[in-house]
Amino acid sequence: MTGGSKATNGQMGRAAGMIRNATAQAMNRTRLQDLELSHVKKYKCVSLVSPTTCVDCDALDGQVFNVEDVEEGVSFPLMHYNCQCIVIEVNDNDDWDTS
Repeated sequence: MTGGSKATNGQMGRAAGMIRNATAQAMNRTRLQDLELSHVKKYKCVSLVSPTTCVDCDALDGQVFNVEDVEEGVSFPLMHYNCQCIVIEVNDNDDWDTS
């Protein structure tokens, strides 16, 4: 389903990308609902750091935001097509996290 076939003219690859995006978006939105229901006040963006990581996601990596200020595409993933950023809960008493 990765789509290198001339017969599908790249349609399988585009379909796979759409599925990945929809899955990542659903995962992040569900995570946000979880944070809200748990009365978590802050979250941290975590980017997949790789040679193909975009400048925006690299800059977002490790940033902490208030749950009440969520703006999808600005301070909450998905930032763009094929974005691989996620969010994690941040607590004031998390002293193990030094990033």
